[in-house]
Amino acid sequence: METALQEHWFVLDSPAILYRAARFGADWNGWATPVITAPTLATLLLEVISDPNGSYRAFAIDEAGRCTLQDHEGHIDILTPDSDGLYDLGGLGWTFRNRNDLEPHPLRDRSLDRRNHAAQQQ
Repeated sequence: METALQEHWFVLDSPAILYRAARFGADWNGWATPVITAPTLATLLLEVISDPNGSYRAFAIDEAGRCTLQDHEGHIDILTPDSDGLYDLGGLGWTFRNRNDLEPHPLRDRSLDRRNHAAQQQ
């Protein structure tokens, strides 16, 4: 019997931007600790470094998947993927919130609408 995979969603600071998580680790000081794919990591970090009031200015992901993230003071955080190629964001100490408990979110609905629309066009 086939079962649907549970979707996991999270936000960082701005509730207007919704990201997909593969799963969540144990909470850290009451905050969610998303575990995410490389494409979600890149999307999240592009948003983070584009914030003119933010603390981070650059990131890079090498061929092995190791991600380095540099802040404005030159401090570097390193994220290494696990054996499944996923990144556990719990070590960053950022304030992520689990959004699975909310009503359907407009961004989530729009992404599903785009996929459904594309499938209908074929």
